[in-house]
Amino acid sequence: MLKFARYPVASLLIIGLITLAALAAVSGLYTLWMTTVLSGDAKAVNLSGSLRMQSYRIAYLLEQDAPQEHIASLLDTFEERLTSAALKGQIPSDHPHLTAAFSTVEQRFEQMHTAAIETPEIYLQEVDAFVEDIDTMVAQLESWSENKVQNLREQQILITLLSLLAAILFAIIINRRVVLPLQRLIRTVHRIGRGDRSARVDFQGRDEFGRLASTLNRMADEISQVHGSLESTIQEQTAELSRNNRILEFLFTLSQRLSTEKPDITALKHQSVEELRLICPEHSINWHQQMYETSPQGYVVRCDADQSYLICEQRNGLTAWQKQLLQTVSDLFDNAISRMGAYDHENRIALLNERSSIARELHDSLAQQLSYLKIQVVRLVKLRERQADEETLNSIIDELRDGLNSSYRKLRELLVTFRSQLDEPGLLPSVKAAIDDVNRMSPNCQIHLYIEDNWPETLTPSQEIHCMHVIREAITNVVKHAKAENAVVSMKRLPSNTLQVTINDDGIGFGETLTKPMHYGLDIMAERAIRIGGNIDYKNLNHGGAGVTLTFPLNASEEDRL
Repeated sequence: MLKFARYPVASLLIIGLITLAALAAVSGLYTLWMTTVLSGDAKAVNLSGSLRMQSYRIAYLLEQDAPQEHIASLLDTFEERLTSAALKGQIPSDHPHLTAAFSTVEQRFEQMHTAAIETPEIYLQEVDAFVEDIDTMVAQLESWSENKVQNLREQQILITLLSLLAAILFAIIINRRVVLPLQRLIRTVHRIGRGDRSARVDFQGRDEFGRLASTLNRMADEISQVHGSLESTIQEQTAELSRNNRILEFLFTLSQRLSTEKPDITALKHQSVEELRLICPEHSINWHQQMYETSPQGYVVRCDADQSYLICEQRNGLTAWQKQLLQTVSDLFDNAISRMGAYDHENRIALLNERSSIARELHDSLAQQLSYLKIQVVRLVKLRERQADEETLNSIIDELRDGLNSSYRKLRELLVTFRSQLDEPGLLPSVKAAIDDVNRMSPNCQIHLYIEDNWPETLTPSQEIHCMHVIREAITNVVKHAKAENAVVSMKRLPSNTLQVTINDDGIGFGETLTKPMHYGLDIMAERAIRIGGNIDYKNLNHGGAGVTLTFPLNASEEDRL
């Protein structure tokens, strides 16, 4: 009950909807009941009408001297219809004329039944009168049914008028209690939304809309009060935002200029001072290489990287954001100068690493090869002094020639390695470009590339350089020596976190090359595999051709990274 009292509009809507629903339900149930009753009346009328035809059929059989069993069957059917619930059950006890007509038909049927069995002549004489009694009963039954239909029509009209009246009354109440207050509220909200701070709802009440109107008016009063104070706040915030944007733009530009490889620190300090004076026009700001006495209001920020000072001299004290700005500018210069020193240090380290790499390459490959050739030269001199046979001397000369050729190839390969850089950003684009160049210049041999999706996007620089040179050396050998028509370069990642590069061709294979050292650069390719912590395998394929398989770990060692 308290809830209904607190929400009268909602209660009114609920009661009105329940009333309309109840009227609709009563109308529907009443119509259903009358339809059921009228359907029984129609069946009773049909049955009573069929009794007339049944009477004449009995008379016809009597005139034709039909067998007694046929006549008895029709009489039984007549009696069943007359006494059936569909006919006798529909005769109302409160309708005297219909009850009397039905009783007359029942009594006459008993007489006509006896006459049809015992004295057919009497049945034939009385049949017309009997049918008139049946007609009277049918007429009474039809009249009674029509009266019920008329009563139903009148009652339906009454219920419809009541429902219409209730709907009109409900619509009027809804319009006055809901629609009109809601329209006023909407108009007021629209006026407030358009900036009319004087807009107020002009009605009062104790229902929901009245409370809503009071709340809206209080809200409009508060908005009007707050709006005035917000204008000044917005202006202050706008000025602060503009200043912050200018500061951010200045810091971003300064950071970009200091991020170059070799920024001009002196010129950038001068430019930064000019920008700071524009941002803080009421203060005197300068860079000084050494500390000196400042006024009590002075503010000093030290740049540790070059022992310089950013000093602000002003009559009034600095605000927090101005101090933060000066500190940030000093930090940017400090980081840039420190980065320049670190960059020079890294360059020196890179130069030392490069020299170590050249020395290691020369020692592990060319120096050992030259030592071997030196031993062969000493051996040749000793054999000549001993006057060895020509065949032995020629074999040593051949070994020296092959060794010199191999050393030359190694020297050329080392020079290429020291000067090499990937033409494309990354290993895969460089491999594709190299294969495209080979296919374009060697139409008789086509190189095909297959790269699995799980191949890593990036490797260490050393891995990319050495892997690229192994692939380039292998496809060069295929074109120059294998006499192949097709070759496949396959790059995939094994489950053991290992990378595998395979180069297979359909040429003549290695033959005896694998048993001879220093041939076709195979030893150089093996050394490159070792440099990246892997190994390389050479084999003749069963179906013909040669295969080169390079396997190396994905995670590079510290030595490989250097």
